[in-house]
Amino acid sequence: MTTFDAIFLGLVQGLTEFIPVSSSGHLTMAKFFLPIHDVDLTYIVLLHFGTVISIFAALYDDIWKLLRDFFKGEKYALYFALLILISMIPAGIVGFLFEDMLDTLFCEKGLMIGKIPLEPYRLVGLAFIACAYFVLTPADNILKKRNSVPPEEKEEAEKGLKALEDMTWKEALIIGLAQAAAVIPGLSRSGSTIYAGLLCKLKSEAAARFSFLMSIPIILGAVCKDFLSSEFRAKAAVSFHSGDGTLWVQLLGILVAAASGYLAIKLLLKMVNKYNFHPFVVYLWIVGLVCIAS
Repeated sequence: MTTFDAIFLGLVQGLTEFIPVSSSGHLTMAKFFLPIHDVDLTYIVLLHFGTVISIFAALYDDIWKLLRDFFKGEKYALYFALLILISMIPAGIVGFLFEDMLDTLFCEKGLMIGKIPLEPYRLVGLAFIACAYFVLTPADNILKKRNSVPPEEKEEAEKGLKALEDMTWKEALIIGLAQAAAVIPGLSRSGSTIYAGLLCKLKSEAAARFSFLMSIPIILGAVCKDFLSSEFRAKAAVSFHSGDGTLWVQLLGILVAAASGYLAIKLLLKMVNKYNFHPFVVYLWIVGLVCIAS
């Protein structure tokens, strides 16, 4: 793996993990369309670890307050931890039952319909378009309506909307179901969960913040699972002892993923408050059609 490969993949992972365009779908595209080698399990795990760092950096105040109040036994922090736990359950079940099948379909072999092969990148292209049409377009319409309200009337318009502390366990479960659906590469996890939060009448920024916070245990769980695998340990040992600079190149990619992820989180928090998702809708339609036509 070259330095350019590491930087490019770090940017792809960091930006697309939080911007609603699907990081897993873009990594599949990179694998099939770009001459980048050594994109194996080890490196993907390390890139995901970089995005976890970016969440802690961007939402440091929120996370520190929740952890501090949790260990103090504060009622709200304990309840919020329960909401996060509930939101994890659907994705955990879907991942456990279907992870191997989805990897085979969307990352390795694709699908045969009669005698017509659908390569993984074409399936990802279909998922991109489905995400644009069924997730981002309706989310975009909600954001446009909310953000078209004049600033002096915004407080009044948001009276019927909920802050994080007003969430119920049912709403956490609904957002968790959206996260479970986004196990499919090409369906954006952040886009799906933010849209579900908007449907649950959460304030726009609250929906985005919950989306990012609920991703921490899911990403960390996936990272820990892969860290414990024999394949990861074997490849990590080779990288560490190779002496060819591979380890330092991979560390650079992690730093790029963390930095770009931080910027993506800050950008999206600003967009949901002031703008909309229209640029991402257009982008997913374009890349989806390109994948299908290739």
